[in-house]
Amino acid sequence: MRLTAALARLGVFVVPVGELESRVPSIPSGDKAKWLTQVFEEGHHLRPNDHLKTLCTQIRTYLQNC
Repeated sequence: MRLTAALARLGVFVVPVGELESRVPSIPSGDKAKWLTQVFEEGHHLRPNDHLKTLCTQIRTYLQNC
């Protein structure tokens, strides 16, 4: 945790939970292009989970303070 906090202060943000495909486990992730297409078609990108919201908030805060 201290390492990720130190990196975030430098503007390097580590995704804390798995790969992108783990954000929408209901869609099979074997073919990444198909996975991404289905994510957008079904609107999953409009409903981010709490982990993604937290990461985006940290990035936004960092950029506002630059």
